[in-house]
Amino acid sequence: MKRVVCLLLIMCLLITSLSVSSALASTDINNKISKELLNELEKLGDTDNIKVYVTMSDVDSGSVMKTFSERHPEEYETYLKAKTSLIDSSIIPVCEGDVDLKDGFEGKNLFVIDIDDDILQKAIENKRAIYKEYYDAKNTSLLNRYCTKDEQVFISSYSPLAILNVNKNTIMSIAETSDVLSISKFVEEEAINADLGLANQITRADYVRDYYGNTGSGVKIGMVEALGIPDTNDSYLTSATIYIRSGDTNTGLHSTRVARILVGTDSSDTNDGLAPDATLYCCIGNIDTTFYSGIEWLIGQGVNVINASMGWTGYGTYDERAAWIDHIACQHDVHYVNAAGNNAGYIYSPGMAYNAITVGGINDTGVAAVQSFELYSNTSYEECSSNYDRPEKPNLVASAVDFWGSLGTSYSAPQVTGTIAQLCSYSSTLKTKQTAMGAILAASSAEKVQATGDGFVGDTFDSSVRINEQISEREGAGILDSQWARGIIYYGHYWSYTIYEASFPYNKYVTINASTNSMTRVAIFWLKRNSLSGETITQVPFTDLDLYVYDPNNNLVGSSLTSKSNFEIVQFEPTVTGTYRIEIRAYGCDDKEHVGIAVW
Repeated sequence: MKRVVCLLLIMCLLITSLSVSSALASTDINNKISKELLNELEKLGDTDNIKVYVTMSDVDSGSVMKTFSERHPEEYETYLKAKTSLIDSSIIPVCEGDVDLKDGFEGKNLFVIDIDDDILQKAIENKRAIYKEYYDAKNTSLLNRYCTKDEQVFISSYSPLAILNVNKNTIMSIAETSDVLSISKFVEEEAINADLGLANQITRADYVRDYYGNTGSGVKIGMVEALGIPDTNDSYLTSATIYIRSGDTNTGLHSTRVARILVGTDSSDTNDGLAPDATLYCCIGNIDTTFYSGIEWLIGQGVNVINASMGWTGYGTYDERAAWIDHIACQHDVHYVNAAGNNAGYIYSPGMAYNAITVGGINDTGVAAVQSFELYSNTSYEECSSNYDRPEKPNLVASAVDFWGSLGTSYSAPQVTGTIAQLCSYSSTLKTKQTAMGAILAASSAEKVQATGDGFVGDTFDSSVRINEQISEREGAGILDSQWARGIIYYGHYWSYTIYEASFPYNKYVTINASTNSMTRVAIFWLKRNSLSGETITQVPFTDLDLYVYDPNNNLVGSSLTSKSNFEIVQFEPTVTGTYRIEIRAYGCDDKEHVGIAVW
């Protein structure tokens, strides 16, 4: 009898072994499992566990929006109005030199859509809550069939992503499920940290805050940090409204300084933060899993913009973190800002996310004049050449030195985050217009460190530092300019469209007034939509858009033709007054693209 039992056990083990080997040989399963993970599985015993990313099929957005409309009809209508509202303005003003835009340039005007800000904020939060219901039901139902709670390291509530600690038999079973798109190896990494008066003067964010009164009121800012939370007893932060995630208790000087730049107030009024009336939500994301859960906690709090002055190794690559950030930013109407990094080389992960605004650094050398600026010597800017799918980064730059004795792109990023909060407090519909915001920031960042000039006539790059005519490899669009960004909104010189494949090439017509000492700048920005599978993009491939601008006589005045970046810029000196044609061409579009356009 014992021999029979032993033989049966041996046969079961052989069958199991053969089934695993057969599964490993399956073409369909192999296409889902990354090569790196397949190699690891060959070495593992049957009971050995390994941590993996699991990407599942997405929830039905149509069903989510239908539920949204049924449960919250008023908020739904407000959301649609904000999301689809178009600015009806095509007249571009003459902007000579460092033009003083005080006259008539304060308060809201006819180009700011009239929407109830409180209802819009509720709409954004209600929409996210319904998405959470759908994701929690779908993700949990699927994964509970294959693994225990202890094996579930992280199950996303806002995207089709999970991190599991399971054996290879479980991996094979999950891979056979049609709702699973990809599985790759997960390695837990620790985050690393990537220091106002003069900086605010350079970006003119102090002017937007103090003269125009755009202080971040009604805006929720999220902040994820590597090593600690802000010290709310800090003298700069005692007047700020700050919420900390439960369980995150350790304070840090780095996070305190970042919070100062965002929402701080200074008794001498020289070092006030950019958005002191915004509400700040903070959490620690010191390892991958706390980063993911921290971002989702911020999403659940209803934040409109997230600042990440931190990063990981694996520099310059478009990895799972970057793909996840692209999904979160696109689907949940949140602006995501990431520090470029301080290694004088590759961009920190997930700063390579297309939908992230990645910020590099400059050294102002103590003078508020662009002619005296230098690039911050340690600012990161490189993309990994072996990684085929990656955008050009950074998007733009801001001051990175002399922040209470500290320096780094950690302090450049919150200047952009604070500016976004200022702009959203001025025009709340921008909370839902990530493409328009990206275009506005690019079009307004006219001054550049590496250019031969300062944003006006004769301003060009040497071929050794340019991606195309007006995008620099180290500073992207150029130096953050909050006042000019607000000017674009004030004059209604931005648009946000969903452009369908059949509509390309898409043409936008604007009237531009010629000036002998004025540069016009056209920028577009578009989203990478919901790509989540690491090295293999299975949902929506990246579409390459190119930008051309023609004068009233149909002469080409400039073009921007980067192949990987999701923003393009054309800068030119108009010589003829009249109707100019902005043409956007698409390569690889198989459906539609969400595109923002801005002109300054």
